[in-house]
Amino acid sequence: MTEAVSRKFRDIAEFSRIEHTLFALPFAFMGVVLAAGGVPSWALVFWVFLGLVGGRAASLMINDLVDAPLDAENPRTEDRPIPSGRIGRREAYLYIALASLVLFYSAWQINLTAFVLSPIILVNAWVYPYVKRYSAASHLVLGLNGSYAPIGGWIAVRATDMHPWLYLSSLEYWPSVLLGAALVFWYAGFDVIYSLQDVEVDREMDLKSVPSVYGVETARKVAAVSHAVMVVFLASVTWWTAVAGFEWRVLAAGVVVGAVLLGFEHLVAERDTDLAFFYVNAVVSAVLFVAVVGAVVL
Repeated sequence: MTEAVSRKFRDIAEFSRIEHTLFALPFAFMGVVLAAGGVPSWALVFWVFLGLVGGRAASLMINDLVDAPLDAENPRTEDRPIPSGRIGRREAYLYIALASLVLFYSAWQINLTAFVLSPIILVNAWVYPYVKRYSAASHLVLGLNGSYAPIGGWIAVRATDMHPWLYLSSLEYWPSVLLGAALVFWYAGFDVIYSLQDVEVDREMDLKSVPSVYGVETARKVAAVSHAVMVVFLASVTWWTAVAGFEWRVLAAGVVVGAVLLGFEHLVAERDTDLAFFYVNAVVSAVLFVAVVGAVVL
């Protein structure tokens, strides 16, 4: 019984892919720290963390649920929990509902604007897997889902005690949008790199990734340009920190280190996708988070 329970927890962890939260979590807290101009209350940190975990888990599970028939035809993904039968579709819907409730309840605890906007995350998550059946722009749609992390973190701090429409119409949150735009192109770039593994399978199933539509060499260039655009948006955030009176040089140093790491990611991507996709990107997000905290605290 103990082994069966342990195996089920491993299946759920694999289905929700909690480790992917490592990509988005530092950016959510970047939004929080920049909006607060320092360290916010621990209660707010807790609810932002819980909401992000719920939102990311629900989004990733939705993707796997929609893509289960396709994953079953791909040797690389056929052993995922739903295609392999370790998690049934009804069970999957239950886990998605629970993760969504965690997102909604956490957003409600934060403020009304966060709660009103929280369903956008799930709508985006449902749209993404269908877009890649028709357009290579799906990489950007995935990036859009990731961009909500810093924007949500900012809103968690700044939208308290204000009607959602009044807050949104104020455009006060525009610095977080710059950071969110950086994430759109960061996600898009590394998703293009990741999809290099499935070029032939995607073509057989008529899935529209950049590599399957435009070829491997063009895909590498698109990924590189995407990450260059990310660096440009990060530079614009650095400019904003200078205007806001923070120690912008610390963030600038972090952006430079992040850019070097992204360059390394492109160098090793062909030889080791896991190193490029999981580890390098986790380090990039951690470096930028430390740089943002340093810029604000100093």
